[in-house]
Amino acid sequence: MDGDRGVILPDHLTYPEDWPEPPESEVVPEQPEGPFVFISYAQDNKREVAEITRYLALIRSTSGGMMASCREIRGASEFKPIWKTVRRFLGFGPSRACNQKVSLRRPKRGKARASCSMPSWVAQLPYGFGEVQYADLTDWDRQSDGPESLRLIEALRQKLDPDAPKVRQQLNAASPVEFALRNGKVILGDKPLNTSPPAHKPKDLDNLRTASVELIDNIQEEFSKRIYNFDVDALDLRLSQYANVLRQKTDNWYKYENAVRRIKSMKDEAAAGAWSNRLISDITALFERHEEMRKYLQPEQPPAGTPGAIGPAPLAAGTADAAAIGQQWQEAISDPKMRYIVDPGVTDYFKDLDADLTEPLSEPPLSDEQDDRKNRKIMRGLVNLAKAAAGFTTAATAGLTATVIGDPIAAQHILAQFNAILDKLLKIFY
Repeated sequence: MDGDRGVILPDHLTYPEDWPEPPESEVVPEQPEGPFVFISYAQDNKREVAEITRYLALIRSTSGGMMASCREIRGASEFKPIWKTVRRFLGFGPSRACNQKVSLRRPKRGKARASCSMPSWVAQLPYGFGEVQYADLTDWDRQSDGPESLRLIEALRQKLDPDAPKVRQQLNAASPVEFALRNGKVILGDKPLNTSPPAHKPKDLDNLRTASVELIDNIQEEFSKRIYNFDVDALDLRLSQYANVLRQKTDNWYKYENAVRRIKSMKDEAAAGAWSNRLISDITALFERHEEMRKYLQPEQPPAGTPGAIGPAPLAAGTADAAAIGQQWQEAISDPKMRYIVDPGVTDYFKDLDADLTEPLSEPPLSDEQDDRKNRKIMRGLVNLAKAAAGFTTAATAGLTATVIGDPIAAQHILAQFNAILDKLLKIFY
């Protein structure tokens, strides 16, 4: 991008003075009228971009309202070794990783963006791209709809035509749990509710649980045999939490997923060489057993994109006062009136989500890279709160409307608190 005035800039930005004007044949194209998708790409990726553009054109022909504007990133030799990507900007402005060569401000709220990564390219996002939400299209055939391509299309629609009710619906659809009314109270369970898992072999499931607990015991015992260059106590705690879920033999798949997600997060964020090969091997085996249990615990899932399927989550693009939202969340879930309108399992789930947010909020920033990882975890925590708040408020509102909730006064009180939280959370999506 260095020295290229062929890159489109928004009105409030200017080119550096030392950048030459492009040849007449490369004048800056006029921006399309109305909302459009801007795709910037490296020269090596023209074929992939053509396929993506055709896909977007097909989506536009069926839904309307979306245009595509493509521009090659010239002089990107310094950029390609860092991260080859097709970056879809909804608005303009590079991320911090590009600011080494381009002195531009990051886009303000409303100048939202989304990105996607493509086959054979570096999967690990470099520092500075932590705030740029992306869809992983590595395994996408660029023709049929899949979970990730649907996620990207929904994100584009969301940015081009922001609509709070639609975002609420999308958050609700993206949640792995489903809220409903039973005996005058809000309950929750794995989505879709009242649907059986595809397999039913209690003995095999118990064997997998027992084997997983034994593996966790071996991993924790291994901690005492060598010094590790990471927070062993944090991993030990997360392994113990998963072991407790396994020993309880709960049939709620989301509890297993939550426990394993925390362990996966630590593994993904570990520095190179921090984990021994033995530890990586054992943790990988634990994840494999976890996946084997899925067919015995998670309800049978409808195909992606069909009614009842767990849909793609909206892509967060804005910012939020996470600490203030976390404080409001804690106050709402600890309100004494909660027990009159929700099942204890709902409160436990809300406390679980609260821990996922408060933990990264309490982490001290030690370096730019660690601060970036911390911000990613905070954003994930906020998105998960938004999913839960959207599902809960939908169910509670329906209960009040149908006058089937046990304590309407308590429900209205709690609902007002959750709606206030959700209104703040929705601002990070558009």
